[in-house]
Amino acid sequence: MTKPQLLIIDDDQNVRNALRAGFAKIGVEVTGASDGKQGLALLREGRFDLMLLDILMPVMDGLEMLRTLRAKPIVGGKDVPVMLLTNLAEYDPKIKDMQAMGAIGVIIKAENQVSEIVERVQGVLAARAGGKGA
Repeated sequence: MTKPQLLIIDDDQNVRNALRAGFAKIGVEVTGASDGKQGLALLREGRFDLMLLDILMPVMDGLEMLRTLRAKPIVGGKDVPVMLLTNLAEYDPKIKDMQAMGAIGVIIKAENQVSEIVERVQGVLAARAGGKGA
């Protein structure tokens, strides 16, 4: 059985490293990007089971990345579920816009420990795997 593939797009290297270590403990393979432009490039190169997407980033923010992905779907990238990983308040208009574009959940970084984020993502991955008949 192949390991689940997770794409984390966040400009904070410390966040990416902490999450990578947390997901390694449960056998999830993590690829990281520091902005939306890098994230789109990675989506062109590989298949991912889930994407954690920060909103406020330099170069290309999460909102612009998701708009680009929805407007010009990348083979393999169109169907990747997106969970928002942010410190914006859940009622922020950017979050609402991204949910309207299909984001399946919001994780507020400041309100969750790495273990809680890992647990929540693990549940989403398990539900998706179950839906595929795995």
